[in-house]
Amino acid sequence: RRKQAKVCLIDLDLHFGTIALQLDLRPNASMIEIAQAPERLDPALFTHSLVEHRSGLRVFTAPSTPMPLEALKPAVVKTLLELARAEFDYVIVDLPVALTQWTETVLSHSDLVYLVAQLNVPAVRQLRRLLDIIEEVGLYNLPVQLVLNRVQGSFWGAGVKRRQAEKALGRTFDYCIADQFEVLIDAANR
Repeated sequence: RRKQAKVCLIDLDLHFGTIALQLDLRPNASMIEIAQAPERLDPALFTHSLVEHRSGLRVFTAPSTPMPLEALKPAVVKTLLELARAEFDYVIVDLPVALTQWTETVLSHSDLVYLVAQLNVPAVRQLRRLLDIIEEVGLYNLPVQLVLNRVQGSFWGAGVKRRQAEKALGRTFDYCIADQFEVLIDAANR
């Protein structure tokens, strides 16, 4: 019998993280506690802070009350990631749509990064800028996968717009997610 992989999901969107809501979990206040007393972050506090989903997924939730993104320091985020990696086979981190003083810490500890964007000029421009920043901070070898979200029409995003976006980015999208708004909203509401 094959052993089930241990997976941890960390929601670092301290302002608007919705992973707990999406998974029908109760967020805990551990993120706030860790920001206020970072020296307390150890394996026991980390394990105690995780919320278990019925699937077996363990989640380190964002706080239910928004907190400043800079409340967490890079050293604390590094420790959080190291504790997660020591305990789990897979660690997935959801980041805010903002650059923080600890964004580079998360990226430099990543084996793979998915950048998700929609097909519009502002989103493609932001994606291009983010790719440039990743290169500027010296993460040249970081495997980055580009995900085109809310694609209308064909699942693979046919059309001139996609080709124009890929030309502006200097690379193709690795994945496309179809725009099925009604299905997504129904699932979120359930």
